[in-house]
Amino acid sequence: MKPFIRSTLYALMTVLVMMPGIIVAEEPVEPVEAIEVAVDMKPGSCENSINVKSKGVTPFVILGTVDFDVINIDPVTIQIGEVVFDGVSYTLEEPVFPLRSGYEDVGTPDICEAGADGIEDMTLKFSTQAIVTALSSVPDVVVVANGNQVKLILTGLLDDETLFGGECVVQIKSKGKGKPSF
Repeated sequence: MKPFIRSTLYALMTVLVMMPGIIVAEEPVEPVEAIEVAVDMKPGSCENSINVKSKGVTPFVILGTVDFDVINIDPVTIQIGEVVFDGVSYTLEEPVFPLRSGYEDVGTPDICEAGADGIEDMTLKFSTQAIVTALSSVPDVVVVANGNQVKLILTGLLDDETLFGGECVVQIKSKGKGKPSF
């Protein structure tokens, strides 16, 4: 398992303590193994970018495979809670949760423009401004600058409480002239 997933899942378990209806042990929880999943932003396109001035939503997809059925994901546990920038991992002060989710066959793991593969995927819509705000809160670094690349770490739980995680590299873009005012 990749180190980022191990640390992210520890952070996820900490956040779950605050989620209504979920009980987590009061004592510190040791990091556990997780299922690694394929995540893509803007399925059907090879360009994974966030326009910091966009007021809309940013689509993501958790790609299903013959060995991983996205129907088993508990959608309320999905979050972007960690980023990697310049090789350093940062836990976000406020994780970003999707606005909505659905099921549709939209992509193929590891092939950005392949389209549908006959296996159901979980589609997600995140508020672009919520992502930008969360990235802007990373202390001591300027993540949100035109041209920067950042790895977003998406995590969640399956219905049987198995942890999962995946990553997506995103380029920061600012429409117009100048840099974003963050």
